[in-house]
Amino acid sequence: MKRLFAIILTMVAVASAAMAQNANRSGFYFEVGAGGYVGKAPRVAIEQTLDHELVLHFADGLGVNFNFGYRARIANHWAYECRATLDSPVKYFTPLLSPKVFPVGFRYTSPELFRNQSLYAYLDLGVLICGDGFVYTIPNVGETDKIKIDDLKMGLAANIGVGWNFTNHLYVGVMFDAQGTLGQIFRINRGRPFWGTLGINIGYRI
Repeated sequence: MKRLFAIILTMVAVASAAMAQNANRSGFYFEVGAGGYVGKAPRVAIEQTLDHELVLHFADGLGVNFNFGYRARIANHWAYECRATLDSPVKYFTPLLSPKVFPVGFRYTSPELFRNQSLYAYLDLGVLICGDGFVYTIPNVGETDKIKIDDLKMGLAANIGVGWNFTNHLYVGVMFDAQGTLGQIFRINRGRPFWGTLGINIGYRI
């Protein structure tokens, strides 16, 4: 009786571990995300109105990001991951396309809730890579009259999210892809920018 009981417990433990970890596997992955820009976003354009007033435009509205990385299983429920990201607001896609590198990240996968389906949560830490700022010419003033808007240097970045593994490969979740620059703001004193995209991302593990 004791032997039978021990065998049953062993079978249950093995089966539970096998079923729970279907989505926690090593491999390359890519993600596409979209959401609203939040936080203290940098200035990205300047405009002169018909009344000769200068209007600053900020990175806001809809933001998108693209991710590619590698995930390595390190325990039953845990995986290490690293990723590279391109992030930008849609209406200023070219001037504010921000590359980011996340060399340190950890992902938790819950036990299987349904067949091949489970919950996940992750946190990635990295750096934001920026240029030396954006320079714009004020219309009808002259080519020599240029204003440097925001002096964006390298900064720190974080990517955090939770979601649902629908299959062993496909998952959907809520993410916050944030960054803050280390460089000082040029001219107008607003402090350092700290902004990010809060929205939905869809991922696929290859």
